[in-house]
Amino acid sequence: MTQTIDLEELKRIYAEPSCGYTDAELADRFGTTRSAIYKARKRLEDSGIEFIQTERGRYRIDRRRFVSNIRVSTPEALVLYVAARKLSRHTGFTHKHVQNALDKLSYALYQPMTEKLVKAAGVLPQRADADKREQVLETIIRAWTENSKVRIWYRALRSTHTLVHGVSPYLIEPSPWSDSVYLIGYSDVMEKIVPFKIERVQKAMLTSEPPKACQFNEDELLQYAWGIWQNEREAETVVLRFTGREAVRRLRESIWHPQEKVEEKEDGSVIWQATIAEPREMIPWIRGWGADCEVLAPEWLRTELMRETRRLMKLYKMEVAGPMSGEETDYHNRRANQLFRS
Repeated sequence: MTQTIDLEELKRIYAEPSCGYTDAELADRFGTTRSAIYKARKRLEDSGIEFIQTERGRYRIDRRRFVSNIRVSTPEALVLYVAARKLSRHTGFTHKHVQNALDKLSYALYQPMTEKLVKAAGVLPQRADADKREQVLETIIRAWTENSKVRIWYRALRSTHTLVHGVSPYLIEPSPWSDSVYLIGYSDVMEKIVPFKIERVQKAMLTSEPPKACQFNEDELLQYAWGIWQNEREAETVVLRFTGREAVRRLRESIWHPQEKVEEKEDGSVIWQATIAEPREMIPWIRGWGADCEVLAPEWLRTELMRETRRLMKLYKMEVAGPMSGEETDYHNRRANQLFRS
């Protein structure tokens, strides 16, 4: 049995910077016949794509005539290139869609950006569940773009069972701290706007129902978000102290949150603070700074990091100075250096 030829994939291969391909080479690659490759190439030609014959029986797309609908300056091209390279390295989207998007974008850029993106498109990691994820993603995108409700089978991270939600999709939003992508919409089950991590959607089905009308303001929703999570409680001010020359320098090199305030101290340390909707979402980021980052507020977040420090000490078989009560409030008694025996 011969495999179906994906025309987008075939087009991507023909557009690679190379001396071209013979029908026999591509037939082996796609697991089909030379006749099928020939007919597929003719279909691409009929759609307006021009081919050149580099040598007898060897064809490739003439990239100079493969016109893009966008025109960008060199600095604009660099912006798109950097974003696309990041997409190629960390993506929650399916392999095929990312591959095709990178390849098409490369036509509008300049060398060596074009060559690098084409190369990146060809070496994207493939997930074992790619087909399932592709179906879920395409269904969600259709619901969003066609303004209809979607039914999803979703298992939350801390849940032991799957819930079926009828969701009115309002936004598809990437996480700034990982390759995760979220569907934000109104859930009929939760009766509120909820962020759903698309990677946790086990199945998606388009419905004929119209979405729930809602005054959705994405800027207001994400104003205090560290990532995607929301919290029905009032946003809290997180205050962190950064020490260590390299950590302070690294902190100052980036803007970590649009609401952040940074204050330099005489001793060389830096106080960082921002109002955050759900501070728990910051914990992995705070952990990543190690001992160069100390939580000053809120109190419960500081206690949570100290508890985790104790768990790490136990994991690595290091002695702890004594028990830490949940009601312990004295600031100096909870300083990290008192967790260790002298």
